[in-house]
Amino acid sequence: MVDKENRFSSAKGTGVLIPLLIMVIAILVILFKFPHREEAGISQKDTILFSFEDFHNIIGGNDQLSVPQKKKIFSEYVGKYVNWVGEVVKIEKQKSGDLILRIKHLPATLDYDVSVSFDSSQKDKLEKLSPGSTVSYSGKLFRFDPPSRYYLLDGKIR
Repeated sequence: MVDKENRFSSAKGTGVLIPLLIMVIAILVILFKFPHREEAGISQKDTILFSFEDFHNIIGGNDQLSVPQKKKIFSEYVGKYVNWVGEVVKIEKQKSGDLILRIKHLPATLDYDVSVSFDSSQKDKLEKLSPGSTVSYSGKLFRFDPPSRYYLLDGKIR
């Protein structure tokens, strides 16, 4: 009789395992049936949703903060991606082959606020830009030089 009880109690455990197994299989089917986020064009990049002006007011434009305080705050955002819109100042080609886009955002800026590094895959899009035109772009925050220069890597024209 003990054997029958053991078999019965172990059979009750399989009643929980079967629905769990079905759920795991269903999840795997869904994951492999649908395209990965990258294939669907959805970025997994860690993006912050601040306009340039809002971001600059937090860090660079905040006159109550010292330069070390501004740099400390900026360091918390290094590696995060931004999507900004600004005015093209100029495009430069580096010896490495990278293309640098200088962008102005603030009316009082004499030259540029943001410098974005692009790889050669963006060359065609960059060549269509001219000084004074508006550009929508994304990039990864890399460096900040107070009072108002931001440097971005991995640039993409949007």
